Amino acid sequence: MKTVTVLYTADSRHNNKEMIGIFTTKGNAIKAAGEKAAQEDEKISDDDLYNLERINQTQGYMGFGEFMIEEVELNRLQ
Repeated sequence: MKTVTVLYTADSRHNNKEMIGIFTTKGNAIKAAGEKAAQEDEKISDDDLYNLERINQTQGYMGFGEFMIEEVELNRLQ
């Protein structure tokens, strides 16, 4: 089973989301979230990193909205 990891920004309720990028690993997606936060002159906290790793989303990110991660299996109907 091959998967990719999709990184999004979302509103605080995690309803409306906008794709930031597609990555080969969850680690790469989390690193990209940190880079995106830096572009917004924000710093992603250790709690944010922990939540991205464990529950695939931030909660209370200091920047605009939140980050979300989805792992998607390739070549499979949804």
